[in-house]
Amino acid sequence: MIPISASSSLLGLKIADATKETQIETLKSSAEHGRAIDTFLERISDVETVDQLVDDYELYTFVMKAFDLEDQIFGKAMIKAILKSDIDQDDSLVNKLTDSRFKELYEGMGFGNGGTTNINTLLPSWKAKMVDRYTDTIFINNQAEQNETVAAALEFRAKAADVESPYDILKDKEM
Repeated sequence: MIPISASSSLLGLKIADATKETQIETLKSSAEHGRAIDTFLERISDVETVDQLVDDYELYTFVMKAFDLEDQIFGKAMIKAILKSDIDQDDSLVNKLTDSRFKELYEGMGFGNGGTTNINTLLPSWKAKMVDRYTDTIFINNQAEQNETVAAALEFRAKAADVESPYDILKDKEM
C-alpha cells in the first residue's frame, strides 16, 4: 500500500489511480489475502446452499468482505435469512432493509429456491468477478484508512455506472 495520508485528496486520488493495479497485485500476493483468495477459489465450487456458505467461516468471511459487509459478519442468522429471501415479494427481508449492500449481496450470490440452489459457484467467470470484487473492496478500504475523501471518490466511481436516476443517488447515503 502506497501511503497517501499526508497528501491532498486530489493528489491521493491520482496516486491511487496510478498505482491501483500494482497495489491489487500486491494484495493478491500477500499472505492474508492470497490465502483467502486461494481458499475461496478452491472451495466455493462445493457450495450449493446458503447454509453451506455460512457454515464455512473462511468462505463466508471472504464473501462478506467482498460486499463490504465485514462489519456484519457476526450476523450469520440475518445473512441466512436475507439470502433465503424471495426478492420478488415486497415483504421479504432483503426488500425491507435500507442498506443497499445486502441487496447487492443477495443479487451477487444468486441463490435460488429459498437458498437451496446456486449455479454461480461453478462458473469461472463468477469466481473471477468475486475475486475482483474482493480485491477492489480491500483496496478501497485501505485507501479509506488513509484518506476518506479518496475512498469516497473511488466508491462513487464504482457505483456511478449503475445510476439510472437521481433517486439512485438519493437512496445511497454514501453517494
